[in-house]
Amino acid sequence: MSIMTQGTHNASLARVILDTMYQFVALLDVKGRVLEVNKTALDAAGISIAEISGMYFWDVDAWKTSPNNPAKVRAAYDLCVKEGFVRDELKVFTGDGGQSIVTLDFTLKALRSESGDVQYFLAEGRNITEKKTAERELAARNMQLQQLNEKLCEYDRLKAKYIQTLTEQNQTSKHELKEALKELRKQQARVQYQALHDELTGLLNRTGFNLRFQEEKNGPHGPHFRCALLFLDIDRFKKINDSLGHGIGDAILRRVGKRLVHAVRQTDLVARYGGDEFIILLTNISTIKDVVAASDKILRSFESALQIEGHSLHITVSMGIAVFPTDGEDLYMLLKNSDTALYRAKDMGRSQYQFYNCSMNLQSQARLSLE
Repeated sequence: MSIMTQGTHNASLARVILDTMYQFVALLDVKGRVLEVNKTALDAAGISIAEISGMYFWDVDAWKTSPNNPAKVRAAYDLCVKEGFVRDELKVFTGDGGQSIVTLDFTLKALRSESGDVQYFLAEGRNITEKKTAERELAARNMQLQQLNEKLCEYDRLKAKYIQTLTEQNQTSKHELKEALKELRKQQARVQYQALHDELTGLLNRTGFNLRFQEEKNGPHGPHFRCALLFLDIDRFKKINDSLGHGIGDAILRRVGKRLVHAVRQTDLVARYGGDEFIILLTNISTIKDVVAASDKILRSFESALQIEGHSLHITVSMGIAVFPTDGEDLYMLLKNSDTALYRAKDMGRSQYQFYNCSMNLQSQARLSLE
């Protein structure tokens, strides 16, 4: 029997909660059979709850992106039975006749009663297809930069050899040597800049942000260093990008980057994380009030519309916030937890921010385990 039949009020409330959640959500019984699926997942898969209700979760056609994928989902369920929580990346078919495949950040959690017995399993999936694409593009760009750097190094070696030859033959002046070395330093600086900055926006890229974060963390403040990481993305950017074109989308990303830079202090760091995602490091914060004030200022900076090629675009952003060292003692955990808070902000209506707290990973369980 469905959990939604336990009472009219609870059924309606649980359905509202499910259908307003940003990510894909499914509720399973203790055997792994489908009880409920939210509207986001059903619409993406192009199916109805009637088609899959009662099916074993791993038998749903949407998982059959490869012969091994259903077995991988079953293995995740078996592991969750033992350990209570599983996280993995999985590919799933979406609508359009099952022709599209998206990548999910997939989690499976055991929901327990007060006595500790497993009552249900909660499956959640966040669409990270664009993020994975951005990561691949970044890796390819880094490879290109590495190859460029190798070519420049070879060029510099040959150039130095040539200069040495000319010097030995007394066919060049000290001034010419000085100019050649000056040009060499410019080339090296250009390669280094390209390796650490995003080509589209001119902001720091992930590599550059990682280096600057470590510099800040290991700076003069030492153990007293405090900062906040803001993970944000542009609300409904994909819809805007698809309807107006990638040229407008790129212009939006550049303008958003500029507004973020103008909204924070010169000592803060702003980077493009990938796709429509940006990260901001608020350095040397004293209290949470500092973070609240900065976050409010960022949201206010988007109150006026962007004027791009005749379009007046009202852009909003959502943000998740993690504080160092309370919410993570390294950049990986700060990114992970601020990302969790970001999705909670989107669940709650977008154009807002949410601070991370450790109960976020449990709130979905508490809300869905309605008695």
